[in-house]
Amino acid sequence: MSKSGISSWLMILPLLAAGCTEIDLCMSDQHPHRTFLDFRYDWGGVDETLRTDSMSVLAVRPVNVMLYKFRITARENDNHGVMLSPQEERKREPDRIDEEGDISNSSGDCLWVRPGNYKFVSYTSDSELIVRHEDEEENADAEEKNVSSDMESLIMTYKPVPVYDASLVSVFGSWKTHNTYSDYVAGGMKPVYMAAADYIDVPVVADDGARVRVDFKPQAVTQHVEFVFGLEKESGIVVDSITGEISGVPGSMELFTGLLNPEKSYKMLFKLGYPALDSREDSLHAEMLTCSGAVDATGIVRSVNDLMQTGPGILQLAVYCHVTSEATDVMPSKMFQKIFYAGINLFNTLTETKLLEWEEEHGKYSRTCTSAVLKIGTVLRLSKEKVLVGGSGSTGLDRWFEGDKVDLDI
Repeated sequence: MSKSGISSWLMILPLLAAGCTEIDLCMSDQHPHRTFLDFRYDWGGVDETLRTDSMSVLAVRPVNVMLYKFRITARENDNHGVMLSPQEERKREPDRIDEEGDISNSSGDCLWVRPGNYKFVSYTSDSELIVRHEDEEENADAEEKNVSSDMESLIMTYKPVPVYDASLVSVFGSWKTHNTYSDYVAGGMKPVYMAAADYIDVPVVADDGARVRVDFKPQAVTQHVEFVFGLEKESGIVVDSITGEISGVPGSMELFTGLLNPEKSYKMLFKLGYPALDSREDSLHAEMLTCSGAVDATGIVRSVNDLMQTGPGILQLAVYCHVTSEATDVMPSKMFQKIFYAGINLFNTLTETKLLEWEEEHGKYSRTCTSAVLKIGTVLRLSKEKVLVGGSGSTGLDRWFEGDKVDLDI
């Protein structure tokens, strides 16, 4: 090559390097070429009480692969957060998470990536959820893995816990189940959200104060399911509170397609309520209550038939009451606490509502709706002594069955 040709190449090379955002110009601590990010969340009409406190963000550069993971505050703007991985980049930043894991006081100084063309995905940050790529081992630590750049293969998996786990006991107390087919998953009180932003160009920014803006519009990827039923009780019974357990919650979901893996399902606990009554005297004489409660879950798989009392698709209730005994010639009226346990196989209700649809091609379920109300046609009837069994499969109505009952003196 002639000297003039060499000179021409020497002149062109700096221009090529400056115009290519897929090449790390320098990995040196003294010259860290990085671009800071400005994450913003447009929650639309989502009520503030239903929004998550923080979101995780995966930033993937497909060419000359780099994978970053952050946890941030998920506000509409002015977000704070921390870089969680990769470790070799994270160690350049001071640890900004306090002992309780609070990131609200951290700065945005660690929200940066190396220049390049990125795909971003953001999802609810929750210790009870594991998000990994499909080709990873189920128990692999995703934060430390050099995972695939294929965002479409992301799997969200619930972390199962036993009934005595602190996350459940702190909310529901000591719970007695009559459906022992699986463990529990915590949560269910708020939706799980996800948002994506594809092909965001992150160039080298000369101005240290400049940031590349990344906009997210979170959408719920879980299904909001409300249970509604009538509760008829004898005079002299006061319903204090109701706790519910629903089984058949699929344990994992593909974030981008929404497909649900049916191989493993779990149970979820939740609280139910009823319209408040004016006084204890009124409540003593009330005979019918309309009860309702809801969960936000991946979905609910029904039972194989309407005769099963264990397995998926079973709603179990614990109805905590005060009961007044009848006065006799030798014994005055007495009030005592009673817990009625009742269950119902929701086979017919779930068949009619059809929350999920089987996808033969994929061998998985898909959701048919983002929210639904399960109106249980059979009234739950309580006498002072027991749950009165009711319902008939021949009429298409699900049947209540009786569990244990516990009497406690007060």
